[in-house]
Amino acid sequence: MAAPGSGGTTPKSAPKPGSRRFLTVSNKLAALGALCISVGFVFVIWIQTDRARAQLYEVALHRNTHTTELIADQLYGPVRWRKPAIVQQVYDSVIANSDLGVVAAITLDRHDALLTVYQKNASNPIDISGFLDDENADPANTGHATTTLHNHFVVIAPVMSRDGLDRAGTIALAWDLSSLDRMSHDMMVQAITVTFGLLAAFITLSLLIVHRYLSQPLAQIAAATNRIANGDKGLEVPWTGRKDEIGDMARSLVTFQENVALIDRLTAEQQQQTQRLANALEKEREYNGLHREFVTMVSHEFRTPVAIIDGAAQRIDRRIGKDTPDQLMERTGKIRNAVNRMIELIDSTLSVSRIEAGTIELELGECDFAALLKDICQRQQEISKHHKISVTVADMPQSIVIDAKRMDQVFTNLLSNAVKYAPDDPKIDVKAGIIGENVVVSVRDSGLGIPKEELPKLFEKFFRASTSTGIPGTGIGLHLVKHLIELHQGSIKVDSIEGQGTTFSVTFPIRQSAHEATTTDADSRPAALSA
Repeated sequence: MAAPGSGGTTPKSAPKPGSRRFLTVSNKLAALGALCISVGFVFVIWIQTDRARAQLYEVALHRNTHTTELIADQLYGPVRWRKPAIVQQVYDSVIANSDLGVVAAITLDRHDALLTVYQKNASNPIDISGFLDDENADPANTGHATTTLHNHFVVIAPVMSRDGLDRAGTIALAWDLSSLDRMSHDMMVQAITVTFGLLAAFITLSLLIVHRYLSQPLAQIAAATNRIANGDKGLEVPWTGRKDEIGDMARSLVTFQENVALIDRLTAEQQQQTQRLANALEKEREYNGLHREFVTMVSHEFRTPVAIIDGAAQRIDRRIGKDTPDQLMERTGKIRNAVNRMIELIDSTLSVSRIEAGTIELELGECDFAALLKDICQRQQEISKHHKISVTVADMPQSIVIDAKRMDQVFTNLLSNAVKYAPDDPKIDVKAGIIGENVVVSVRDSGLGIPKEELPKLFEKFFRASTSTGIPGTGIGLHLVKHLIELHQGSIKVDSIEGQGTTFSVTFPIRQSAHEATTTDADSRPAALSA
C-alpha cells in the first residue's frame, strides 16, 4: 500500500488462471452464442405451442359447433310446436347430464321469442341473449355463428327440419373454455419445462465443450506465456501437437520462448563482455598509472648509481697520481657497487617481463643451498656495513635440486629489502631448516613494518607500502620473488607489524625434477599473473 500523501498507487496483481477458469472470453462468447440460440429456440417453441393451442381451440370450436347442430336437429319438433318442457328435458338428458362443458343455453322460436333458458351456474349466469338477437335479426338466417364471451365459446345454430327447408327457431349454447385453458396451460408449462431443461443441458454442454477444447488450452497457453515472460525458459509449452489455430499459437509460443532464451543468452554474454571490457579498461588504466610510476622510479633508481659512477670517475680523473691505492680502491668500489645496482635493476625488470611472457625457464641442478645462502648473506653484509646479518642453518642436506641463479635473486632481494627498510635497527636474522620434505627459510628484520591492510597487495607488481615513502625502490622485487618461488613449486608468506618489523617465510621442496618444474611453469603462469 502506498504511504498516505505519497501520491503512489498500489500495483494490481494479475488474476490467477484458476480464478478466471470459467470467465474467459471464449466461455463468454460460447455462453452468448448458446443464449442467442436458446432465445431463438424458445421463440420457435413458443410459436409452435401457440399454433398448437390455436389448433386445439379450432378443433374444440368445430366439435362444439357440430354438437350444437346435432342438438338443434333433436329440438326441431319441441321448438316447432313450442314445447318448453320437452326442450328442457333434452337439456337435462343431453346437456346437463353429459360432460360436454355446456354452461348456458337459450332457445328461441321462429319469431325469436324466448322459449327456454338454461344456466348451469345460477349464481354466475352467462348472458347470451343480446348476442343472440344481433345474430338472428334476419329470420332467413339458416347458418350457425360463433363468438367468445367471457372465456366461453358461444355457438348459435338454427333449429331446422330434417330436409333443411323449414326453420323452427334458434338455439345458442355457451361452452366452458376452462378445461381447454387448463389443457393449453398444462401444454404450455410442459413445453416450457422441456424447453428450459433442454436449454440448460445445451448451454452446459456447450460451455463444457468450449472449456475443454478452447478455453482451457487458451488459458494454459496464456499461463505459459506469463511464465516465459517472467523468465521460466525451461517450461514445456502445451498443445503444440494440435492441428488447428490453438496448435499454431502454441508452436508460435515455442518459437517466442526460444527467441527469449536466445535474447537472454546474448544479453548475458554482452553484459559479461561489457564487464570484461570494463575490467580490462580499469586494469589497463591501473597498469598505465603503475607503469608511469615505475618509469619514474626506475629513472630515479638509474640516475642515482649513474651519478655515483660519474662522480667517482671524475674524482679519479682529477686525482690521477695523487690518490693512494686504498683511496683508489674505495672509489672503484663505489663504481662497482653502483654498476651492480644497475645490473640488479635490469635483471629484475627483464625477469618480470619474461615471467609475464611465459618464457622464463628454470635451470635445475644439484646445489649446496646452505653454502649459497651463506654466500648471499656475506655479499649483503659487505654492502651493508652498518647492519648485522646473522645466519643459522640447521640440518640442511648437502645438496638440493634448485635453480641456484634464481634462488640467488630471491634471497638477495629479500635481504636487500630487510636492510633498506630497517635503517635504524641493524639486526637481521636469517634462519634455514628442513620441515618434512620442504626447505623453510625466514628473513626477519626489526624495521618499519607494513600496515596490516596493505599486506594482501604486497606481492602485486609496482606496489609499494606506505611506510616505504622516501626509500628508493621499484615495486617489482617482491613480485619477482613470489613468481620465482612458485616456479620452484613453493610459497612465500609475510608477517609484519607496523613499526616492529617484518618476517618473510619461504618454503619449497627439497628435490624436484626438471619435468615438474617446466610443467609448473606452464601451468601456473596464468595463476601467477592473476596474482
